[in-house]
Amino acid sequence: DRAAGGFDLPGGDPLRLQRLQAVAAEGQREAALRHALASIAEWANPSLVPAAIAGWVFVTAGIVYERQNERVYRNELQNHVAGDLALVLVGRLQKAQPRP
Repeated sequence: DRAAGGFDLPGGDPLRLQRLQAVAAEGQREAALRHALASIAEWANPSLVPAAIAGWVFVTAGIVYERQNERVYRNELQNHVAGDLALVLVGRLQKAQPRP
């Protein structure tokens, strides 16, 4: 006794639909994992491993160089400031001494 043009959703098992969605989501996760592993395997091509190691060594050497350069700069700056302070102190001492 429904109207012919009426919109009627079919009855069904909503839990079954949720289970199917969960299975589909799991399948998508597995596919994404397979894709990620394939990408890693492609990257880990034996010809790329030495290049990756060389890049790592180059970056590490750059970091060590920068740290060493910073230490040298700080030491030179500290010595320069200490020398300037010594000159200022000598000048003040000379001014403070009475002249005969």
